[in-house]
Amino acid sequence: MATSGTHHSMSLHPICLAFSVLLLVPLSGCSVGRYCARRGQDFTDCFNAAGPLGFGLHARVKATDFAVVSAGGSFSGASGWWGRYGFQERLGVDAGAPFVVAVDGYDVPHIGGAPYQSVTWGPCVTSREYNEVRPGPRGEFSDKFWVGGTATVVILSARFEFNPVEFADFLTGWFGWDLLEDDELHFGYDRALRDKMEYEEYLEESKRWQAE
Repeated sequence: MATSGTHHSMSLHPICLAFSVLLLVPLSGCSVGRYCARRGQDFTDCFNAAGPLGFGLHARVKATDFAVVSAGGSFSGASGWWGRYGFQERLGVDAGAPFVVAVDGYDVPHIGGAPYQSVTWGPCVTSREYNEVRPGPRGEFSDKFWVGGTATVVILSARFEFNPVEFADFLTGWFGWDLLEDDELHFGYDRALRDKMEYEEYLEESKRWQAE
């Protein structure tokens, strides 16, 4: 019986140690509330989910920007959750021919996100153009890895996408590693402006580096 009890306590030791580390991490660098808010923001960055209004007949399935298949065409006025920018209303255009071309673009009625248009030739060669407001360099990188689909049938439209790179940022954040350097707490309009400033700073740094 003594042997069994000893074995049981030893098996619990790694679990208790890991749990203790998870408790200490948020207390070491900042308040628990701010730490948890950052982890929550990282988690909601992982998802796009929007609907329900659209017009046309269209479907698109993508496994990152490197594997996209689209067919048909549609216009949409979708409300929902859009990753790092939170809840928004967006006006979108989707069109495509399977394994030939896929077009995905949207705009917002105010400076609330990073409007873009992506064009995929064949199933895997994608170019992405942003308007004035755009994510920072690491956010722009993560945008290439959305996985999911969009469908419009007559007047109904739905989109759901998941981003594994943003999810990796969520996981590493628990251990103090801000993979995408996006832990400053900004939402919606404020986050769009922050992204714009970050990108402008990135351009200035690139110019200085090229001049040296």
